[in-house]
Amino acid sequence: MNNKMMKWNWKRIAAAGMAVSLAGAALSGCAGKADAAKTEETAAKTENTGAVRTKASDGGESVTLKFWKASANDERNAWWEETIAKFEAENPGIEIEYLGVAGDDSAFNQKLDMAFAAGEMPDVISTYCEANYITRELLEPLDSYFENWESRDQIPEVYLEQVRAMDYASEDKKLYTIPFGGNVQCMYARPDILKESGLDIPGTWDEFFTAAETATDKEQGLYGYVIRGGSGGANALEMLMYSYSGITDFFIDDKCTLNDPRNVEFVERFLGNYGVLTSEDDINKGWPEMAAQYQSGKAVLMMHNLGSAQANYEAFKNDENVIKAVPLPKGVDGKLTLPTSKPAGNMITAASEHKEEAWKFVSWLAEKEQASAYEQMMGNLPVNSEAIKDSWVQDISYMKMGADAYTSPDSQFCSFPYYLPNFTNIETNYAMPNMQKVLLGQMEVQEFMDGWAAELQKEYDKVVLGK
Repeated sequence: MNNKMMKWNWKRIAAAGMAVSLAGAALSGCAGKADAAKTEETAAKTENTGAVRTKASDGGESVTLKFWKASANDERNAWWEETIAKFEAENPGIEIEYLGVAGDDSAFNQKLDMAFAAGEMPDVISTYCEANYITRELLEPLDSYFENWESRDQIPEVYLEQVRAMDYASEDKKLYTIPFGGNVQCMYARPDILKESGLDIPGTWDEFFTAAETATDKEQGLYGYVIRGGSGGANALEMLMYSYSGITDFFIDDKCTLNDPRNVEFVERFLGNYGVLTSEDDINKGWPEMAAQYQSGKAVLMMHNLGSAQANYEAFKNDENVIKAVPLPKGVDGKLTLPTSKPAGNMITAASEHKEEAWKFVSWLAEKEQASAYEQMMGNLPVNSEAIKDSWVQDISYMKMGADAYTSPDSQFCSFPYYLPNFTNIETNYAMPNMQKVLLGQMEVQEFMDGWAAELQKEYDKVVLGK
């Protein structure tokens, strides 16, 4: 850390009463309670310190940008402090007033709403791109800036499409954020156990079910796979069913595809093995419980994302003879189908009076060097196509696997409707309790899937079709 950074300390982290932020999977990781408490304490200590500077180092007038970053903890705040110092050194006419916040998405959105109501919006925010930000006109369209940006070709079209999909109410699908990282769904396998059963790591879903059945040894407490039957289970099930079916959108010709026969077939197979090829306590398993079972050697196959790769590998001493992260199995169409994620990135607010300077900051963050350094810290894949070539991606087997899967011309993507305001609520309030009823034999899969599709269709008709 240079001398300038040593002198900065934490007074540059502005306070706002409570320090709150967005934490989530696509941001790949949540600030823990201890980190959140430290961040809040830090912010409280520095409140009203008058940290905003108004003169550039060369004596001229300086523009100050207010920048709010979600999912904060001490490590991430330190990275942003150093990175902001570098940006300011390269751009002496621009200064950044940084607010690193910690909490959940509803708390962050509430904070943003309060700022909007008070006419005190920041210039730049870094979080999920929510559809309601766009429909409420809180964000500045970035299309013209992006088209004139010399590094625009380094942002792959697949990521831009995910962002544009959030602008569901517009014919021309504007760009409102520059995405910064991706997280790839994958499968974790035990090659050693499969080898003992005379099997290779499954590459298709048919091979998956065969391997799970062959490798299950209930007397030894060993199960073929893990079902996420508790928190987050409905979203995980969506990802897997569309991987199996190869269907690339939740809505085709304005009709929900969730209860397509291929999706129904998968759910019947996957949930139908509950208690047979899986543990009976899977009905209550969220991610921590899944990880505990797999990392203790009690499951042969598990689906999750790259965010858990480091912990999973460390549990097996990084020995790829006993753990291997591989792409999801190929579906019935013979293709690898990956779910899209709710886009997260850096956005300029419509209320900003310094949009040119804000774009300079946002685009600078998306350049190869910053994009690579940030995602290395976060443990995600960089969006930037040059950053993804860096050694820390290419030399780590599971990161390279994710990069190859996401960038392969043979991969296809299923568009998840994160633009629907109640998409997650439907998962939580309809799908989760009824998924557990299916596991307990209290509901048929077809009824479950038809009801789920009907809930999604109703939301789509209201939001997109205006019915």
